[in-house]
Amino acid sequence: MSKGLTSGPPGSPRAPATASPTRISLQVIVAVVAASTLVFGLSSYLSLEGERRVLVAQVDRQAHLVSETIKSSTRCDMLLNHHEHIHQVVDNISGQGEIDQVRIFNKRGKVVYAPESALEGRLIDAREDPCSICHAGWCV
Repeated sequence: MSKGLTSGPPGSPRAPATASPTRISLQVIVAVVAASTLVFGLSSYLSLEGERRVLVAQVDRQAHLVSETIKSSTRCDMLLNHHEHIHQVVDNISGQGEIDQVRIFNKRGKVVYAPESALEGRLIDAREDPCSICHAGWCV
């Protein structure tokens, strides 16, 4: 009689014996590794996605703070039409290392003040770069 096979009555087909303990442990190990990989991957994805949302919200808050600071710094000068002082404020803020460019728009999207005079008077669509980064949620 060969190992791993059971014998029945003479002439009956032989049935395989139960799986060996090493084969069962290998299947369990593979299942545990697969489940662990799936859980680890899913938790990593969810953690990174949560961190991304937090960072985007923080950048949005900081951009809003800078925007409000610029508006409050130039409000009085705009009401009094002090163009020179507005340009000076915009130039000073634009000259900071972490701020690429400051432009002041009217309600229709026309550039009213910018460090580069060539941009002034240009109509900007909020769907264009770099506006689309912040305004993508409400643009039509």
